[in-house]
Amino acid sequence: MFDWNGLTLFLELARHGRLMPAARRLKVDNTTASRRIAELERGRDTKLFQRCSDGFLLTEAGHALFVIA
Repeated sequence: MFDWNGLTLFLELARHGRLMPAARRLKVDNTTASRRIAELERGRDTKLFQRCSDGFLLTEAGHALFVIA
């Protein structure tokens, strides 16, 4: 079963590529946003984002979830 808060945050992060704008748009703290993404990745047993200096990039698994979401 999906955590809808985590899925909503996943979509915002996939669109913005940066944690702060996604968290701000959903009116949650950055640490909450980071925790929700980590929980979503743990629940799916895969990395959904590649963390880099420019922000967050979708992995192959992330792209697959984005299409479904």
